Amino acid sequence: MTQQELRKQWETRVRDFRASGQSAVSWCADHQLKTHQLVYWIKQCDN
Repeated sequence: MTQQELRKQWETRVRDFRASGQSAVSWCADHQLKTHQLVYWIKQCDN
């Protein structure tokens, strides 16, 4: 996976997380992701 593909994947995940209304911990548990990864990508997508 290229860096561009990875960024697009995470941009979609961040949008889905924000639309979900869940806490980061709950959303990550539901999607088998680490909370620190989501936090990192939220910061990246906001830049």
